[in-house]
Amino acid sequence: LSPYLERVMQIEKDYDRLLWAWKGWHDGCGNKVRPVYLPFVDLLNKNVKENGYHDLSVSVSIRIDHV
Repeated sequence: LSPYLERVMQIEKDYDRLLWAWKGWHDGCGNKVRPVYLPFVDLLNKNVKENGYHDLSVSVSIRIDHV
């Protein structure tokens, strides 16, 4: 994340500028990370199913509820 984009996302209150910053980040890295991220999520979901949960979101929400 560029220092400028990081700063905008930290302090900006204007919705349109925040949307611009988020889209810039998303479009800049999302497609690059996707081929690695999707198999990673599939692997995590397989792991949590083997431990009795429906999917990763259920596993995470249960852990958060116990904090």
